[in-house]
Amino acid sequence: MKTRSKLLILLNLCAVAFLAVYNYSRAPTWTSIGSRRSLPSTFAGGVHRPLTVDLFKKLVYLNLDYDKRLKKKSVWKWVPGGSADKAVLVDRLQVSPLEIRNGDMVTIEWRSLPKSVSEAVVLALYCPQGTNEKLIDYWPLDEEISKENMKMNLYNVRMDCQFKVHSNHSGKIVAVSDAIRFKDSLSTPEHCHLALTDNPQEMRVQWSSGYKYVPEVLVGLSLTNLPHRFTGTSSTYSAKDMCGPPANLSAHFIDPGQLHSVLLTGLKPRTKYYYQYGNKEFKFSTVKSFTTAPINGSKDVVKFIVYGDMDITPFPGSESTMKNVLNEVSTNAASFVLHIGDLSYAYGFGYRWDEWMTLIEPVASAVPYMVSVGNHEQDTLIGSEKDRSGEKGFHPSWGNYGHDSGGECGVPVFHRFHMPDNGNHVYWYSFKYGSIQMIQLSSEHDYTAGSRQHTWLSNVLERLDRQMTPWVAVTAHRPLYCTSKYMEDYETAMGMQRALEELLVSHEVDLFIGGHLHVYERTCRMYKSKCSSNRGMIHLVAGAAGFELDHGEQFEDKEWSLYFAPAFGYGRISASHDHLLWEYVSNYDGKVIDSLSLKK
Repeated sequence: MKTRSKLLILLNLCAVAFLAVYNYSRAPTWTSIGSRRSLPSTFAGGVHRPLTVDLFKKLVYLNLDYDKRLKKKSVWKWVPGGSADKAVLVDRLQVSPLEIRNGDMVTIEWRSLPKSVSEAVVLALYCPQGTNEKLIDYWPLDEEISKENMKMNLYNVRMDCQFKVHSNHSGKIVAVSDAIRFKDSLSTPEHCHLALTDNPQEMRVQWSSGYKYVPEVLVGLSLTNLPHRFTGTSSTYSAKDMCGPPANLSAHFIDPGQLHSVLLTGLKPRTKYYYQYGNKEFKFSTVKSFTTAPINGSKDVVKFIVYGDMDITPFPGSESTMKNVLNEVSTNAASFVLHIGDLSYAYGFGYRWDEWMTLIEPVASAVPYMVSVGNHEQDTLIGSEKDRSGEKGFHPSWGNYGHDSGGECGVPVFHRFHMPDNGNHVYWYSFKYGSIQMIQLSSEHDYTAGSRQHTWLSNVLERLDRQMTPWVAVTAHRPLYCTSKYMEDYETAMGMQRALEELLVSHEVDLFIGGHLHVYERTCRMYKSKCSSNRGMIHLVAGAAGFELDHGEQFEDKEWSLYFAPAFGYGRISASHDHLLWEYVSNYDGKVIDSLSLKK
């Protein structure tokens, strides 16, 4: 095992052990959570979100002081720079409106503070209202405090919430708002998303609510007539289902409510259907629509979108991605989305899932939203026996597989997304869409020769019918080839090459699409690190859907890299029986910055 790999795993294990013994059952001050607004970009493993980063900052970057007066409560006190400014008092804190729906904007107001006061304060959101134990998000106000107010969107967590203002020094609460109520918070069906099976006569509808009931979907060919009723099943998960902290800590876990799933069968291929979901005794959604897949082997042109590494970020990040993709769906006939790992970047903080599911819903309720797991959904160093894939933790000596999921180990994504049942749940699966065969792999589980996943992949490739689906694309969160100069990722890619390249090339796979690196990159058709006109695959990296871009060094001597850009955007594929067009669309202006045309 390489020395730096040993060191990285040792550091991660130390961090996890520290978190496990740290007393989160007591009411935490705001410093227990960690800011996701200003984070060090050099942290090992590329983690840029709370809580792991916060731990790193506490142990390395910040001046910590243990307040002996709070010793019995086991609370850490942050003294930035050892400053001794007197405490700040905020006279009033008003929020309007106090009754909202999921995703609505609220305004928080306070009175301006004297310019002589130099200490910052922190605005924190607690759910449920009236508790100090569930601090689910916060915003440092050192720059905003003089503006008297700020606006933000809030997301339904199926309970009342409350804002509080903390002193930066002591963590003392100096102002409290009235309770904020989400209207119909338990009965409203939310977070709707569709999924394909491998049958063009089927569609799966999934959503969440606060109530456990028999989930129903009403379906029809008319907006005003939905005569067909389908029912399904529901599931949920709890903190104890997670593999480790912070995901399994009560201070950070948010009950996801009931996660409903209904399979629609007996549909006509390539047909527009209207649908409504919920339960007649509680509440139904508004009527939406989707179009079923074409028959397998159809020679019609199909279009779809591909990207990875999203998060929740403003222009030109994930909000722009979703706005542009919604336009692709409504005006450019995009039929489905492939999100190849690193979805919400929740890091074990449940509120992030509610935010992110709301972000994707306009697209995901209109076309199938197909996902796979990335390191930030899956990777853990402890508790892998709770991994719902049935696999043991994957930690090869040449890989940089750490604790990037914040203890989630794939549990939320397993329950929230039901993918085709021909592989291993959301982890690896395949489906056909017209003339293209899609194969989704998990780069976070064992894919080496002799593993369950490798054996499954070999069997799928052996059964390919190239008369029906002449195009074959394989995706995984991590790429097989990349030129970003992050040595741990580069060595992991080399390990993936050794495990998968020969198998994929021998079955004439056309494209391998990955993410993980927050850039766009396209290679020549290549095999064994060399361009080839008649053997090999084209490799694409599309990992810039919203998370902070990578601006690191590149390996300059890789002649197989034909296009490289750290640019927010997404991939777009148009495929007929004899022609495939790949395009990369920039979020900045919606223009194509790179393209590739292939013919059979």
